[in-house]
Amino acid sequence: MARPRCVVPVLVGLLFVVSCAVGQTVVTPFKYPLFMQCDPRWAKNVMTIETICEVGCLMSSVSMALNGKNITIAGQTSNPAVLNSWLQKNGGYDAGSDDLEETVVPNINPTHISWVGFLYNNTSLSPPAIKQLLNQKVIVIANVMQGRHFVLVTGYDSGETTFYVNDPGFNVTSYPYSQIVGYRIFTFV
Repeated sequence: MARPRCVVPVLVGLLFVVSCAVGQTVVTPFKYPLFMQCDPRWAKNVMTIETICEVGCLMSSVSMALNGKNITIAGQTSNPAVLNSWLQKNGGYDAGSDDLEETVVPNINPTHISWVGFLYNNTSLSPPAIKQLLNQKVIVIANVMQGRHFVLVTGYDSGETTFYVNDPGFNVTSYPYSQIVGYRIFTFV
């Protein structure tokens, strides 16, 4: 199904709202940069075993959130290369794997970052609950593609069925709720 044609976003209060031709409204509570994991600036950087391009979707999603919230890493602006380097030096990957150790991320800036936790199945959060978290500026990272990929959730439509994302691996801007199989939740203040 084609994405509806939308008009220019307008700032309404603290939310970006886009009206779409099919009667749905796209709400983007907070703007984040899009970092592609295969960007040549960091694509070949090794995490532990494989490269950011190969398996860095969760870490890249976290780096987008950090950057969007202006949280620096050891004085540097966050991007996948900077975050990967910090994680390597600070026990940020599970031993012997490229799996991000989410509980380490708050150590970047404990005053401003907290790890809320894993929610594994898509029914752990209802569409209204996801919208509420986004409106509260909570970081919601969705596990999609049957659990093989992570994306930063950036907004939603008014019909409760579509969530808009910054997808670090693919040229995809949204996923239906039915394709989200889990979540990683952080608060950044």
